[in-house]
Amino acid sequence: AEVRAAAAAALGAMGEEGAAHEADLLGRMAVERDPRVMAAAGVSLAAMGKATGSVSSASLDAIGRMFLSQHPGVRAAAAEAVYVAGGESAAPLMGKLLKCLDDRSPKVKIAAASALAQLGEFGEVYAVNLCRLAHDPSQLPAVRAVALDALAYMEERGAALCDDIAELLQDPEVEVSQAAQRALEAFGIQVGWF
Repeated sequence: AEVRAAAAAALGAMGEEGAAHEADLLGRMAVERDPRVMAAAGVSLAAMGKATGSVSSASLDAIGRMFLSQHPGVRAAAAEAVYVAGGESAAPLMGKLLKCLDDRSPKVKIAAASALAQLGEFGEVYAVNLCRLAHDPSQLPAVRAVALDALAYMEERGAALCDDIAELLQDPEVEVSQAAQRALEAFGIQVGWF
C-alpha cells in the first residue's frame, strides 16, 4: 500500500505528464481500499486538474466521494484536494468542505480550516464559520487555534471579525489566546499581554 500511495502522489507531482494518467488513477481509486492510497490519489487528481487548467468532473466526483469515507485521513485529504484544485475548480466541493468544520475528527476540521485559508476569495466567504469554530470551547485547542490562524489569511473578511477575535485573547487555553494574538497582528493590530 505504501508503494501505491507513493506512486499516486508521484503522478500528482508530475504536472501535465502525470495528468495523462488520470484515468488510471481513477480506476485505482474505484477498487482501492487502503486509506493512504485513497488520500494520495485524491490529492493527486486535484493536482493533475490544476496542472491542466481544470479538474475533470470524474475527478471531482472521486474527490467528493472521499468526503464520505469512514477514515479521517481520507476526509482530511479530500479537504486538501479542494485547496489543491483551487478557485473555480473547487467551487462544486465547497459545501462538502464546509461540512468538514463539523466533522467528528479534529484532523479533518484542521484540514478544512487550513484549506479555507488557502482558497482566497472562495474560502473567505466562510470566515464567520471559522470564527464560530474558534469560539467553541468544546473543540480541541489545536482546532480552535488553526481556525484563528486561517482567519489571519482572510484579509478584509477576517479583519471584520477583529472584535470577535480579540475576545479570545483572554481564553484560558494558551494555544488559542496566542493564535488570537497572531491573527490580530496579521491585521495590523498590536496586542500586549495583560
